[in-house]
Amino acid sequence: MTPPDPTRIRFEARGGAGGPGLLKSLIGFVIGTVLIIAGFVFSLVFLAVFVAVAIVVGGYLWWKTRAIRKQFQAQMEQAQAQMRAQAERQQAAAGEPGAAGGTVIEGEFRRDPP
Repeated sequence: MTPPDPTRIRFEARGGAGGPGLLKSLIGFVIGTVLIIAGFVFSLVFLAVFVAVAIVVGGYLWWKTRAIRKQFQAQMEQAQAQMRAQAERQQAAAGEPGAAGGTVIEGEFRRDPP
């Protein structure tokens, strides 16, 4: 008996058939399709649950911080009013035209020497 030639490729059928049958291919296709659809549905459900939880948590935080936001807004308005009053006092003390309710146009100018 001669040893097998390593350059030749031998194909042997395993399981008695030459390859998967039509029924096996069809079942594999159906199972693959069902798994893809199930994964898509699962991802949509997961996304919907995530969005719902985010809305509930965001609404809860918004509701619980409303008093802090009102207090902060009141402080900001008070600080702006104080700054306006201080600016008006400084203008009145300096005798600037803005203190009497006139229009102040700010700008720069340059004078060339004669």
